Amino acid sequence: MIRSMTAYGRAVSSSPLGKWVVEIHSVNKKGLDFHVFMSKDFLQFDLEVRKWLSAAVQRGQVTVKVFFGSEGGNSNLKRLLSLKKEMEQVALGLKLPIEQITLPFLYEEVKGQPTDLTGQEGQILEDLKGVVHEALAAFLRMRELEGKSLALAFEMHLDVLETLTKEVETGSLGMEERYRKKILDKLQEFKEISIDDRDRTLREVFFYAEKTDVTEEIVRLRSHIGQFRALLKADEKGVGRTMDFLVQEMGREINTISSKSDDVAVSTCALKMKSELEKIREQAQNVE
Repeated sequence: MIRSMTAYGRAVSSSPLGKWVVEIHSVNKKGLDFHVFMSKDFLQFDLEVRKWLSAAVQRGQVTVKVFFGSEGGNSNLKRLLSLKKEMEQVALGLKLPIEQITLPFLYEEVKGQPTDLTGQEGQILEDLKGVVHEALAAFLRMRELEGKSLALAFEMHLDVLETLTKEVETGSLGMEERYRKKILDKLQEFKEISIDDRDRTLREVFFYAEKTDVTEEIVRLRSHIGQFRALLKADEKGVGRTMDFLVQEMGREINTISSKSDDVAVSTCALKMKSELEKIREQAQNVE
């Protein structure tokens, strides 16, 4: 099953330390590129976050945002009481009225102070791993869901491409006979056709047939289409690069068919094939 490179996942978790929020989103990119944003207090865990992600993601530009905040309640109450005692001591020392130490004043002071997490590294890592993996699971589910939509679009475009390939094959049949008749009709306009003229015509038709034969290109094109369809159902991850390669190979075969043919119907089909392949190329750029 293919996965899209465009997705979003979010998780919220509470622990004794506080509330964690992790958001993961990604866009398409040829390689794998992580951007992790978190408080400087947690930068020591940046590599761990990247390891967890790289084990599950093969391609894309992935952005991770980690937010942490105190849960409030008893934790904030203890900090406010502690700050109140400190402020009262300061007020007494400066001979200022204690009545000025109000709840709004204390709250504004404590709001800007970071939570002291010294010695809590083990708990932080455990909390962080849990919430990151939860967000990652949601993120991967969206990638798979988007992948199913991509697979349906691919199947539709491949069906059209196969139909056009069949039309090219049918249109190519008898091209040498039509060319031979064209030459003979042209010669007939000027004179009686001699044996030498017929021999030269046969040689000319042979060269023309060899030059315009697209049988090998059609066989290879069908093979590439079959391989592309197999990738849509494959269990392996990270098939996007293989799809990119197959699209390039299909493009080569279609270009060769277009350059070899001088039949209007076949050339028209080849142009339609290029247009359909471009749609596949655009979609393939978003496959992991």
